[in-house]
Amino acid sequence: MPREKGSSYCALHKAQREKSYEQGRGTAAARGYDAEWQAKRAAFLRAHPWCVQCGAPATEAHHIKPKRAGGTDEWSNLRALCKSCHSAVTARMQAGR
Repeated sequence: MPREKGSSYCALHKAQREKSYEQGRGTAAARGYDAEWQAKRAAFLRAHPWCVQCGAPATEAHHIKPKRAGGTDEWSNLRALCKSCHSAVTARMQAGR
């Protein structure tokens, strides 16, 4: 099977890799995204309704320093982003690991 453009994997192996990654992540609650986080996220997005990168309506509260790296849910560690910008930032961060 040929590789997808820009990918190191063919479609079959890319899907297998993503499934394995997701299974190893644990639930959102197990990663620290519980009801308390949901309340903080909602309050943050009410106070910061626009994406800091493109100006679209913000839908994501992005952790500048990821929680898995010791980041906190403090507002000083959050950036308001739209879904598209959040996906791009996350992809760049994961590529840099």
